[in-house]
Amino acid sequence: MPDTVAALPFVETTLAYIDPAYGPTVLYEYNRDQTTHHYDPRRMPVHDARAARDLSFDRNGFTLIGHRSAVTDFHNAEQVKRVYYPEIAQLVRELTGAEKVIPFGDVLRSDDPAKEALIAPEGGFDPDHVFADSAGQGGTVPPMQVHDTANNPHIDFNEKTLRRMAAAMLGAEAERYAKKRIAMINLWRGIETVERKPLAVCDASTVKEADLVLGLIGTRPEDPGDFLEGFNVAYSPAHRWYYYPRMRPDELLVFKLCDSDRSRPQLTAHTAIDDPSSRPDAPPRRSLEIRTISFFAD
Repeated sequence: MPDTVAALPFVETTLAYIDPAYGPTVLYEYNRDQTTHHYDPRRMPVHDARAARDLSFDRNGFTLIGHRSAVTDFHNAEQVKRVYYPEIAQLVRELTGAEKVIPFGDVLRSDDPAKEALIAPEGGFDPDHVFADSAGQGGTVPPMQVHDTANNPHIDFNEKTLRRMAAAMLGAEAERYAKKRIAMINLWRGIETVERKPLAVCDASTVKEADLVLGLIGTRPEDPGDFLEGFNVAYSPAHRWYYYPRMRPDELLVFKLCDSDRSRPQLTAHTAIDDPSSRPDAPPRRSLEIRTISFFAD
């Protein structure tokens, strides 16, 4: 595998790995100035996954698939909930054989410096309600706000948080699924062809638990609710990074972040990168990601 990877075309860029010496960190999505990350920047090759022939979702934790959505406007919250959520649920069921799939947490992102600042609802909110309302198509937060790109290697949530969020989303069905195998799969697409700040993913087979640093996730320091838990990623020379240059709007990058079956590939770290091959006048990246929780039959 290393020899095969070394033969692939690549770009070299700096990844903002977390510095594990500082221990757990806190991210406030709606007040990033208060985030406590300490970084350990490293120059890394990021390989062209389009040129690879031996990558697979089941072995490496990610894959690219063609997907023409019936959504005509990804900035339209009603269309995303009514059309895109069912499309994504069906796609993940077909890919994994899951018994039940819950889409949630759709997020628009851009590196456009002219985008509007995020607006949090009056009175604050706790993270549980944000995601439970998202899955239930509720309105905890103003819809379709554009968030910053996520610029450090990370894994959104751990199993503890995944089950906690799932219970809130399932309601009366929570007990039925409480002990079933659970997995988190994200799906990411460019709303327009991605010419800068593409998403890079790390081969899950090269990420070890020893590379992970607990990352607590909140909304703002003053908001209620316990933190959610995910991971930031510390540097390892074993990591193998990939991206799909110039992703088109009819392509979806699918990657797995968590699986209660520890024998299966997961821990697909990911981050936006500065692509040195992007032309200087490339338009801002405009993307939509969506998260899913899947449950599997016994």
